[in-house]
Amino acid sequence: METLLQFLHSIYPLSPSLREHLSLILKKRDFARGEYLLQAGRVSGHIYFIEKGLIRCFYSKGDKEICS
Repeated sequence: METLLQFLHSIYPLSPSLREHLSLILKKRDFARGEYLLQAGRVSGHIYFIEKGLIRCFYSKGDKEICS
């Protein structure tokens, strides 16, 4: 979480009250390999910041997976 707050602060200085508010509402979540962030046809109500690792975005077209 601290990494994200430092990154945001490097773009534009965060006030102490905003920094405190963000630290209360932001949540860290770890995903297992192969776990989906979002299933096809669903709408996400979250914003994700990747701290470490990679993510693959793809969709199915027939029997093929198309990466984007």
